[in-house]
Amino acid sequence: MGIAVIGGGVAGITAALDLADSGFKVYLIEKNAELGGKMAELAECKTGLSPKIVEIENHPNIELMLSSELESLSGSAGDFKLKVSGKEIEVESVVLAPGYDVFDEIPKSYAITQPDVVTSLEFEGILKAATASETGGLLRPSDGKRVKRIGFIKCVGSRCKENEICSTACCAYTAKEAWAVKERYQDVEVYVFYMDTRVFGKDEELVAELKDKYGVKYIRSRVPEVIPEEGTLTVKFENLENDTVERLDLDMVVLAVGLLPSKTLSKFAEITGVKTDEYGYIETSITNPLETNVRGVFACGTATAPQKVRESVAQASGAALKAALLSERTEPIPGQEDRKYVEVGEERKIGVFICGCEGEVADSVDIPAVVERTKQLKDVVFVNGETSTMKETMEAIESGIVDQGLNRIVFAGYTPREYEGMARDTVAKAGLNPYLLEMVNLREQCAWVHGKRDATEAAAGQIIMAVERARYLEEIPVERYPVIPKALVIGGGI
Repeated sequence: MGIAVIGGGVAGITAALDLADSGFKVYLIEKNAELGGKMAELAECKTGLSPKIVEIENHPNIELMLSSELESLSGSAGDFKLKVSGKEIEVESVVLAPGYDVFDEIPKSYAITQPDVVTSLEFEGILKAATASETGGLLRPSDGKRVKRIGFIKCVGSRCKENEICSTACCAYTAKEAWAVKERYQDVEVYVFYMDTRVFGKDEELVAELKDKYGVKYIRSRVPEVIPEEGTLTVKFENLENDTVERLDLDMVVLAVGLLPSKTLSKFAEITGVKTDEYGYIETSITNPLETNVRGVFACGTATAPQKVRESVAQASGAALKAALLSERTEPIPGQEDRKYVEVGEERKIGVFICGCEGEVADSVDIPAVVERTKQLKDVVFVNGETSTMKETMEAIESGIVDQGLNRIVFAGYTPREYEGMARDTVAKAGLNPYLLEMVNLREQCAWVHGKRDATEAAAGQIIMAVERARYLEEIPVERYPVIPKALVIGGGI
């Protein structure tokens, strides 16, 4: 039957991959058209998340249901029937990971209508845009001038009448954003207005480093007003240490907004029958933080409480394990297949496959010219520059190994960070040792950073180096060893 994971953010992705990699059929249901959730909006997290998304999209044990919503659920643990956007599926257990929404009823006193007053998530987008811009500078949205003084205001929409609880993540992500500013723009003055700093472990060390090494000024205060005045933002605040009301002129203000339950959570509760607590999160207990009142339905991540990314990931793996205990493994475990690889021999037969990456490479690199230069290289017996997508390229590589006896592969196009696993798996399925593959990142190292002439030269040069390296690749044996089905637990606490 399978397991349904509802929510395609970092918690849902983690749970789905843990289950699929263990041989369970997974239905991953996401209401948006893309995976990633809020984490995909974070400047430093998108890079780490994208390989997981690629793995989800190409996993044989995962049926991805984008732009889909849960409409009904019936049955009981071991035999649930779900209706998802008109389609009925049967599963043995359910994992709820709908993510969170941010506080959006920001008081007018924060001057939120001003373009230079942004929320923390909006600031993540500004950091990403700065990275991709020609100057790389941190610029004000209103007039494009460089930011010289920036302030972060914490606890906006948390620990207040509208949302009584602490969102727990705000202190840490504010510190991370302040660190990113000081690392990249040393001359920018950074101020953090806070009521309390609730950080622990590495986050506590980061805050101390911000104060001592980077000179970030933490001001314990309440901020009653942000006043736009003649091209600046004047922050009026009560300095609790000095017991005075002070003003500070800034170029930009970032509001650390609180986390709220996902707007879809109440609907899920109604459909599934799970209980929610007084704050609107799924109700769980201290001793069973993943189990709901409905047997077979588990919850993880910010569906249960505000929390950081790493905590959501840990809970997602736990929920996946709980769900697996009620389900039957029906699918093959990736990588566990018995594969026999062809004898390579002494003769090197190198095949080079250049992918246009749906125009991202083809529009910036003269691929036919690169193909002609590549054909002249020693031991290269086949060059294909006609594929545009990852799927087409993988099919061409498999055909080249099976039909033409290629025993070294150079794949030029997409980044290895996202696609290396998929490429090696394709090589292995075709009967060639997966370590006889060399990859070239034409998209990010050539097409994205050069004009057409320079990009073409860079692409040709990188492929020449990759081919030379491929000539010296050797088979690496893939061995498996039995696992002892016993575990040692150290510690007798809860």
